[in-house]
Amino acid sequence: MLDCAVIGVPDRKWGEAVTAVVELKNGARLDASELITLCHALPLGAGSGQGAGRAWDGCCAE
Repeated sequence: MLDCAVIGVPDRKWGEAVTAVVELKNGARLDASELITLCHALPLGAGSGQGAGRAWDGCCAE
């Protein structure tokens, strides 16, 4: 990973859902399910065990 941010986005059920935005290094590959698995393996706090992800190429290109 080159950079990341964790933000809240509107959610109908919970009011707000925690979402990670990740920028990968050039040539790196990581799909959403791999990122969710990695996050669940880290002792960063109690979570619901739920996760959803989307990936898009070039969303942050300058």
